[in-house]
Amino acid sequence: MYRWFLGGLSALAVFWVVNTMLTTFVFDPADIHILIHKQLPPHFHRHLWQGVLGLHVISSSCTMLLGLVGFLRRPLPLFRRIHRANGYIYIGAVCIAALSAGYLAPQATGGEWTSFGFNVFEAVWVITTAMAYIKVRKQQRRAHVVWMIRSYSLAYFNTGIHLWFMILHRAFSIPYDVAYTSSVWLAGPTVLLLAEWVNWRFVRRTITPDRNFH
Repeated sequence: MYRWFLGGLSALAVFWVVNTMLTTFVFDPADIHILIHKQLPPHFHRHLWQGVLGLHVISSSCTMLLGLVGFLRRPLPLFRRIHRANGYIYIGAVCIAALSAGYLAPQATGGEWTSFGFNVFEAVWVITTAMAYIKVRKQQRRAHVVWMIRSYSLAYFNTGIHLWFMILHRAFSIPYDVAYTSSVWLAGPTVLLLAEWVNWRFVRRTITPDRNFH
């Protein structure tokens, strides 16, 4: 079942990355679809905002793909070195994604509550990633995997927002801004609850605390 789960997650990640990249850089490079729903301040720097958005999209996409590598199970020493290097790059990508999201948050669709929601869950993303790093440094392998799954689940935060938004706005016709703000606050707990299910289903039942997962 683990292979099926990882295969499905990989397909979702690749689809989402390709779709996001095409939407951001090909189909809507001026970000008209995004900006049309925002209340922008007079001092809004559009070109800077677009540059930071592009950085956020790229770094977030990297976390989705890099995280998949971390869940592959290979005992070879070479793969362990690749896993370690991949982990450091993942941490860097999370930091860039979170910092860029902090810059974008004040102009988030829906106003202050949406902005606050983004900041909360981006902070949780950094914290869970830091905990995963601390645990592996202490050679606590199972705890490292548990925290890494929590961190990686938040790479799908934006995916969760779009799914909830489709349900609330398109299926139930809730007003755009209200649906978007609600989606932000629903997406974070949703992906974190899924992470806890994965930890219960694949980690805590199969990996002893002193066993090397890789």
